[in-house]
Amino acid sequence: MRRGTTPTLTFLLPADASLFDSATLFLTQNGLSVLTVGQDRLIAEGKTLSLTLTENESLLFEPWIPAEVQLRLTTPQGTVLRSEIRRLAIRPLIPDDPIPQ
Repeated sequence: MRRGTTPTLTFLLPADASLFDSATLFLTQNGLSVLTVGQDRLIAEGKTLSLTLTENESLLFEPWIPAEVQLRLTTPQGTVLRSEIRRLAIRPLIPDDPIPQ
C-alpha cells in the first residue's frame, strides 16, 4: 500500500457475507492500533468484503514499516472467526506530504 492513496483491501470469506452478523477490520503497525473499521464501512459482495481507505487513513501508516491486517467475523450463533494476520507493505510517497487541495 502506498501512503497518500486510496487503496482497496479485499478479503475472501469462507461463506457468503450475508451469513455473518458483524465484521470488524483491524489494522495495526508496530503492535499499535492504527485503524479499526466496522461493517458499516465494509462493502459485502457474495463471499468478499472490501474496504477503500481514504487518503488521510493511508497517511496514518509510517512508511517502510509493515502493517498487520486481521478481519473478525461473528455468526448469528455467536461463533467468532478471525482471519490469518496478513502483513501489508507500506510504501512512501514523494514528497512525503500530500499536495494540499
